[in-house]
Amino acid sequence: MKKAYLSIPFLGFLVACAPPLTREEQLAIYRSRCLDYGYLWGTPEFADCMMKQEARHEKLTVQMRKVDALEEQNWVEKEKIRMKERELNLKRKKKKN
Repeated sequence: MKKAYLSIPFLGFLVACAPPLTREEQLAIYRSRCLDYGYLWGTPEFADCMMKQEARHEKLTVQMRKVDALEEQNWVEKEKIRMKERELNLKRKKKKN
């Protein structure tokens, strides 16, 4: 049982390291989804489905970039706080000596 739990984070790490999909691979996924939804190839509805899939993907990409930027900004702010704490600790040690 423990072996299964230990492998789950490792699998997540492997997925995170996967290279991004090419445009052709992404379009193939969209086509497959639209066909699975029952749209017929070459119809206006199929084209609309494809556009909606791509728009959704672009929206998610933008959101992820915003999250990454906020996480980076948060890390920078935390690092500034850590540096100030270190400086204060050094000043306190000097006062004690």
